[in-house]
Amino acid sequence: MGFYPQLIYLIAWILQVPGNRIVPTTDLKRDLDLDDHDFQMLIFRLEDFYKVELRTEEINGIKSVRDLGQVISTKESSARWSKPAQYAAPHSLFIDEVSQS
Repeated sequence: MGFYPQLIYLIAWILQVPGNRIVPTTDLKRDLDLDDHDFQMLIFRLEDFYKVELRTEEINGIKSVRDLGQVISTKESSARWSKPAQYAAPHSLFIDEVSQS
């Protein structure tokens, strides 16, 4: 599942609305009839799911599903690249295995 279909599915699930009511151009507050509390709850749940934290300025700039997706995907990819690489086995295990051959 691509990013936007997944995001749309999550929004529909969180808000308990039919997924066919949501497209990238959907205005979250107007088209889905969200008040400020519902909007904040949606943002909180999506931050938790995607393991990102959105700044107030970013949240204030979100109007549509596309806006939300752009902010989350940017945060998600920058978080992914900022983590240190994980290796399958420490270097010393590899040396021990080669020396036993």
